Amino acid sequence: MMKKKYEQENLELRILKKKYNIDDMVKGDVIFCATGVTNGDLTDGVKDLGNEFEVTTFALHKDKKINNIIKNIYNK
Repeated sequence: MMKKKYEQENLELRILKKKYNIDDMVKGDVIFCATGVTNGDLTDGVKDLGNEFEVTTFALHKDKKINNIIKNIYNK
């Protein structure tokens, strides 16, 4: 009985043609950060500026509805 109830509760996430939004996939407060090493869709890669490196990070905070791209400079 328990297995069948578990399968019914999780069946919704197994529908392959459905377009899921963040509320379908993630419950509760979530923070996600990604720093690019190479250029991609979310961030630029690491740039060598001579004596420094420029690094780009994508940050998302679900509950506060924050989507930011942050650029930082680091000394070599």
